Amino acid sequence: MDRAGNVTVTILLNQENYLRHVIASATDGSSTPELYAHRAAFSFGRPFACAAEITGASGPDFMVSYTTHIREFLDD
Repeated sequence: MDRAGNVTVTILLNQENYLRHVIASATDGSSTPELYAHRAAFSFGRPFACAAEITGASGPDFMVSYTTHIREFLDD
């Protein structure tokens, strides 16, 4: 985590599920790729000032670099 409270993780996310979240984000806003990445990476907090970027692929998964601001969730 940097001094500002941002953390970046690299995670594997199922391609089909990731693309479903992309479609949902673009159509009805019910979910986002960032929400999917956050739930896969952390068991607390929520996406805040975040970004999910596909950096590669491995079999049925995307390698995703996920960045979020998380410090305030650690202060509780």
